[in-house]
Amino acid sequence: MPALDQLAVRQSDAQPLDQNTAPCKPAGSKNKTRKIAKIYLNDFLTINLMLLFAIYQLLKGSLSAEYLGNLYDMTMIVEVKRGEFVESIHECSVSVVDADGVIVEEHGNVSDPIFPRSAIKAFQALAMVESGAAKHFGFTEQELAMCCSSHSGEDRHADHVVDMLSKLGLKEEALNCGPSWPRRASYARNYAVAGGHANALRHNCSGKHSGFLCLACHLSEDVEDYTAYDHPVQKEVAAVIEAITGFTLREIPEIDGCSAPAHQLPLHAIALGFARFATGRGLEPQRKEAAETLYNACTTFPELVGGDNRYDSLIMKAAPKALFAKTGAEGVYCGAIPDRGIGIAIKCHDGAARAAELAFGAVVEKYAGHLMENQTQTNLINAAGQLVGAIEVKA
Repeated sequence: MPALDQLAVRQSDAQPLDQNTAPCKPAGSKNKTRKIAKIYLNDFLTINLMLLFAIYQLLKGSLSAEYLGNLYDMTMIVEVKRGEFVESIHECSVSVVDADGVIVEEHGNVSDPIFPRSAIKAFQALAMVESGAAKHFGFTEQELAMCCSSHSGEDRHADHVVDMLSKLGLKEEALNCGPSWPRRASYARNYAVAGGHANALRHNCSGKHSGFLCLACHLSEDVEDYTAYDHPVQKEVAAVIEAITGFTLREIPEIDGCSAPAHQLPLHAIALGFARFATGRGLEPQRKEAAETLYNACTTFPELVGGDNRYDSLIMKAAPKALFAKTGAEGVYCGAIPDRGIGIAIKCHDGAARAAELAFGAVVEKYAGHLMENQTQTNLINAAGQLVGAIEVKA
């Protein structure tokens, strides 16, 4: 697999000139030294005041010792540097858990529920496989990978969705995900020039929705409102998510971008679910077999899970069968390393996918360095091809 620095982020360095600002003379060395010293002094005082306040609260009995310890167990930091200077900072919460629920590593807030969004599509597809629906309708391994995908809307992706719907006796109009253009701008432009238009087949969730429809047809249920939270399909899906993660979902979830239920779970529970999904430990035989089937489908055809130059596709292709990776909207990244028996769940709190990818890569490199390296940094290249900085996980 190419190192992440080969998947460089391109951005323009052009900055508008402020006509009202005259060039400044460089400050003297003494002023520079005083300014730097003042900054470090302020940072030092702030950190120590926070620590003293925490100790005070602890002595009052209103703060636990666990919280005090967590002052040093902060989020995983991803820095965006221009040259050697930090320009932006992303904070990521990280949970690494084994299939027995034992905490391997944690950073930040892993207890409060977040929206994993598309990162848990494999969990949502489990009900379809373990019910026998996928086998009954003859879904291929490629099509099972599509059911777990957030694909890029390429021709191969749309073709697989058409094939799945055809096996169900349905057409594009049956999909409740709504229309979309292909993900990549260059691909979408060529597609439009060729006469293409936004449609549900190109929506990144059309594979997942085809899986929902497969289960609905197998259960002889209504296929019009299959995305409603109280539809039998969604009740089956929610029950599977609860069972594999050990977390009780809200009875009435929110609505995802594709109209399906958007459930909330804490990172710890999501990581536990992925550890169980990838290893089969803690799962009943039928669910274990279904999880193994989906794991093999996704890791055999990673280009269907994402698409060209998509990080989850690239990283699974670079380590065949050895790890599972799946992105979710708003800075979520999840997966598992079965040989290590661990599940991984990451949330970048400002929603930046670029930071979540690097945080995931850092965890993979730490626990499976034999599979891949150079996953903790990617270079920033401007439009002229110049190296201007980097995005990296802070050690």
